[in-house]
Amino acid sequence: MTPIEAKQPSRRRQPTTNPTLSREEIARVALELGSTEGFEQLSMRSLARVLGVTPMALYHHVKDKKDLNALIIDSVLTQVQVPGADFGDWKQRLAELTRQHYVERNRYPGFDVLLYETRITPQGTRLMESYIQVLLDGGFSQREAVLGLSVLYTQGFGASLLDRQLAGGAQRMGKELSKTNPVSVASHWRHLSDSEKSEFFTAIRHDILVAGLESIRGTLPDEE
Repeated sequence: MTPIEAKQPSRRRQPTTNPTLSREEIARVALELGSTEGFEQLSMRSLARVLGVTPMALYHHVKDKKDLNALIIDSVLTQVQVPGADFGDWKQRLAELTRQHYVERNRYPGFDVLLYETRITPQGTRLMESYIQVLLDGGFSQREAVLGLSVLYTQGFGASLLDRQLAGGAQRMGKELSKTNPVSVASHWRHLSDSEKSEFFTAIRHDILVAGLESIRGTLPDEE
């Protein structure tokens, strides 16, 4: 078997206790498997089977399922580049950081749920600190920046769940709601293409968030 063939996750290899593995390779294959079969279905055993190794060999690199989830998340979040001060004002930097975050996590179906159900990872911490720094650079006090981060985090969590529910159950929701309410959210949702849903609603959400964040700037000075 050639090295190229050995890297194909779809081809099961004979289990071995001495695999040539790395955390990077494990993360890549786990992300691919989770995206196609569902992250909730992903297990150490199923991942080991696809990699063609024994579960015990996998545990030499990943401690447990929680560690695996964190590894998957960081492999995605590390792709998000934080715009520097030369990119623009705080609004432009926040928009770009939010856009990159949205794009990366939406490359993989179901990843957003995994992201919000897993403990904060090193790359997650990096991005949270980056959001705070952008706000601090924009003239927010530390208290305002932390409050702003909590608003951004909460909005991201709620938006991901709303997208998932509406996109996945629009037809079912439309049938149920139309019985009592012919003009429903689901009926409107069906008129938008997938690209319109993501681009339009992401832009609207960001505008609303920026307006809200700007309204608290300068109102909560740091405590002495």
